[in-house]
Amino acid sequence: RELCVMSKDQDDEERILKQSLGECTSFISQIEEQLKPLLNTDWDTYTKNLSELESAKLRITLAYTINSLYYVHLRAQGQETTQHPVRKELERVRRYIEKLQQLNAPKEVPSMKINVEAANRFIQHSLT
Repeated sequence: RELCVMSKDQDDEERILKQSLGECTSFISQIEEQLKPLLNTDWDTYTKNLSELESAKLRITLAYTINSLYYVHLRAQGQETTQHPVRKELERVRRYIEKLQQLNAPKEVPSMKINVEAANRFIQHSLT
């Protein structure tokens, strides 16, 4: 009887695994379809009408995406990634993303504060 229960659990796990694999394969196919225009077009065609900032954003986004996909691939293969160079590359790209975000952040305008004591001294000395 235990053997039948284990077999049923294994059948369920196998069914779920096959379903997940099918969904993953479908997802990869969708990604390939979406990337075809990018991969089949000259890079200059994409970047000629972009500002330098937009071009940098595009390059950083692509670098992060490619490295992330490679990282996921390594993890899916069961490889250890804690010391893998792709982690260092992802961190490097993340720092560039942060720099670009700082460029896009609205500039803080320093607030104008009046130093009341200094203003009073200035007025007092100008009146005497």
